[in-house]
Amino acid sequence: MKKTILLLDDNKSVVEIVRSLLARNGYTVHSSYSAREALDKLAKNEIDIVVTDVMMPEIDGYQFVRKVREIEKYKSVPVIYLTALDSLEDEFEGFMAGADAYLRKPFKARELLGKIEEILSGKPSSGSQRRSAVGSESRRVLVIANDEARRGQILELLAYIGFEGEAAEATPASLSKLDSGFFDLLIAQCNATFKDIDVVRFLKSFGMVIPLILIHEKGIAVGEEARSRAFSVVELPVDADVLGDLCQRAAATPYSGSN
Repeated sequence: MKKTILLLDDNKSVVEIVRSLLARNGYTVHSSYSAREALDKLAKNEIDIVVTDVMMPEIDGYQFVRKVREIEKYKSVPVIYLTALDSLEDEFEGFMAGADAYLRKPFKARELLGKIEEILSGKPSSGSQRRSAVGSESRRVLVIANDEARRGQILELLAYIGFEGEAAEATPASLSKLDSGFFDLLIAQCNATFKDIDVVRFLKSFGMVIPLILIHEKGIAVGEEARSRAFSVVELPVDADVLGDLCQRAAATPYSGSN
């Protein structure tokens, strides 16, 4: 069955080039030149994947994808950014907005077609895993938690069981620490502004194969996608012995699921 792609770019020349490429390869394409037009086409059509630019007037690509994710029908529709923005910060912002892939202009036809096929087939490419923290000789743990006292308690526990810990505040920016050092385990506390899905999307977008323990206060919901990705989900408060045992088992268990 032919798949349907929503293509969004305010540059009509780019739209025509990409539309023709996709059509020649058997895709049905709905083209849009503004985010508002694209949202209207999402409402009127069945879309399998979205390809969008970032730099656009009124509503940029980041805002557009966040709006798409608010639509129940399209909460999990795959999104590919195709943009001239090439910094790591731009890429990070794209994945935090909810993208599944980030491709830079100028692009190669086979790169875009390959990424679309990969995402629609659900089979990650062999090169997508940029780094694996599993298998490091030392047991290093990144702890992302709400308050300094809790971070300190977890670091003390890690030291007691022979692990080396590094702590950071529970904000999306703290996830960038994973990109500057090798860790065997991530312990992350979800809250109202630092959501479980932020953690999962970051790990997925940068191909990080690392065991994850999610901790949360009572009343903070953890979604199914995060639960399936995490080694364990723990509601606070938790006994030190229980958390210590989870850390030891998680760090010793190679993560083999999909990011």
